[in-house]
Amino acid sequence: MRRALSAGLLLLSAFAAAEKPITITFLHCNDTHAHIEPTIIKGKSYGGFARQFSLIERLRKSEPNVVLLHAGDVFQGTLFFNVYEGLADLSYLNLAGFQAQTLGNHEFDNGPAGLAQYAKGAAFPLLAANIDVSGEPLLKDRIKPFAILNVDGERVGVVGSLTPDTPNISSPGPTVKFIPNVPAIQGAVDTLTAQGVDKIVLLSHNGYSEDRAIAKAVKGLDLVIGGHSHTPLGTPAIEGWPTAQGPFPTFVDDPDGRRVPIVQAWEWGKVLGRTTISFDAKGETTKVDAQPIVLDETIPEDPLILRLVANYNRPIAALKDSAVGSVAEAVGRNPNQQGENLMGNLIADAILEKGALSGAEIGFCNRGGLRAELDKGEVTYGEAIAVQPFGNTLVIVELTGAEILQGLNDGLAKGGMLYPSKGFSYTISGDKAIEASLDGKPLEPRRIYKVAFQSFIANGGDFHETIKNAKGKRLDTGFLDIDVLVSHLKTHNPYAPRYEGRVRRR
Repeated sequence: MRRALSAGLLLLSAFAAAEKPITITFLHCNDTHAHIEPTIIKGKSYGGFARQFSLIERLRKSEPNVVLLHAGDVFQGTLFFNVYEGLADLSYLNLAGFQAQTLGNHEFDNGPAGLAQYAKGAAFPLLAANIDVSGEPLLKDRIKPFAILNVDGERVGVVGSLTPDTPNISSPGPTVKFIPNVPAIQGAVDTLTAQGVDKIVLLSHNGYSEDRAIAKAVKGLDLVIGGHSHTPLGTPAIEGWPTAQGPFPTFVDDPDGRRVPIVQAWEWGKVLGRTTISFDAKGETTKVDAQPIVLDETIPEDPLILRLVANYNRPIAALKDSAVGSVAEAVGRNPNQQGENLMGNLIADAILEKGALSGAEIGFCNRGGLRAELDKGEVTYGEAIAVQPFGNTLVIVELTGAEILQGLNDGLAKGGMLYPSKGFSYTISGDKAIEASLDGKPLEPRRIYKVAFQSFIANGGDFHETIKNAKGKRLDTGFLDIDVLVSHLKTHNPYAPRYEGRVRRR
């Protein structure tokens, strides 16, 4: 990274700047979301901390000057978070030797208190240049804009940043103030430059498209390691995996015309990013070699980490038997003659209730996503998981009224029928939705509505191409389907199912 230095800084830079070429290997992950154990896709196992640690240790022996980083969203996603609130993950991150982490939006899901508990135990710096926590006593002095790492005698600056949408999709509270990203990041880079640091990495939890915009606007970055959007970059064609949405790395020109590599390691630790950069004696990049390494069954699981995970697993069994609410009557998943579905009503209402925090006006669930029924009486966590077992996240999609109607027809035509939340209704004639209304008013074809779906449908599952290909803005909130359902059952206890005429046949 090269920026022009003022005369007053020349003497400092002469002593602090790099004096030798160096090659550094950045190992990185993002959006691990409490996926301590492997994820099973099409019967095959990917990721998991034990497998990740085994690979990290192997690369430490074979690669030069390894730096281990996390691009945010350690919190939220599995029962491990529900039980340990990030501390199980933290014990592994400390043991594995992570050297810095940027905050993700989900690190605020339990408010400043939950993050403070995590920060107290972290053996590495937590970073975010675009927030001001000086007014939050629990976090003051625990979150830094940047860190300086010593790598074989060379100083590497690491700047953190997280999405400015955090107040809308998580719970940072009124005492955590957000600063516009570009000036905040540029200010941190300038401070590092003034201290003679000439190799600077941005750990960004802003999403792939925003990372490209930041790299174009900020001077002085040598690498952007991203997260938040769960974007598969450079991933191979594997059964059950999404198609890669860009190259790894993606290069963007900064304001000075320098090529800045952008990388992201998809999600849940299913891949580990390896980005190796060679710098000359002046700190300029001379070579970039990067790839996402698939954490599949060919990589052995480290026995020490397996024992650690087994210990954390024991209380999970008890959680499955814990009560989360009750239902006044049985909630079935077969539709009535009109096409309305009691379980569909429950799930769609839960989706809207959580989605409304991000501005959603309507919620939908798909028939195929309703995997079990609930008997009258107490509902346990295990029973709730049986209803919503897939680990889908909640996604907000902007759709026109015309697109909503077409989405309903896509479902009716190809088996992915959508069940709506309270206040929305539609009429079916033959095998087509012919009219729909929200709060008693017909949908306006050109009006933009914010609609909440589970990620399976938002990404085109059950042949929902209209929803997948919609050009409006979309936001993956990261809220898991099981957590959305459990929250709703706890809030509406006992839950009383009833038919309301949300779907009608003519």
